[in-house]
Amino acid sequence: MVAVLEVVLSSLTAAFRTLAPWTAADELSSAEWDRYVAVAGEVERADPTDVERALDEFLGERSGFDAAEDETRVFLLLRVVFDLPEKAAASERRPFKGWVNWPPPDPTGNVSLSWPVTWDEGRPALVAPYEGSEGRPYAAVAEYRHFLESYPFRRLAR
Repeated sequence: MVAVLEVVLSSLTAAFRTLAPWTAADELSSAEWDRYVAVAGEVERADPTDVERALDEFLGERSGFDAAEDETRVFLLLRVVFDLPEKAAASERRPFKGWVNWPPPDPTGNVSLSWPVTWDEGRPALVAPYEGSEGRPYAAVAEYRHFLESYPFRRLAR
């Protein structure tokens, strides 16, 4: 049983490493988004406890700027995995990381919980470049748990 668990964790963490980081560039390539969709499918099919352990393992592998780059990979991934509303009351946004360019609420008090990812004809796209972060490390497991309890998985075309 332990060997099977280690294979699952190793497979998920290896998949996370294949994702392109969120950068100052305006967009990821079609192939990079395809990889996000494929890894999102792996996450959706995995046991949630295994996903949590893999997230912890992956984000614990590196430090400094490299760790921040890995945080961006997981941050974007969770926005592909879950079908998050692009228009929700600002009170529904629970930041698990201090991204410096979180957008303020629109004039009606709404925010996109999917930010910085939007969906256009079933395909993900970026609406904002990476500008940095501040504060504590990304609480990816806590965000994953919150999303798992609050939102459905996204119906991904595979």
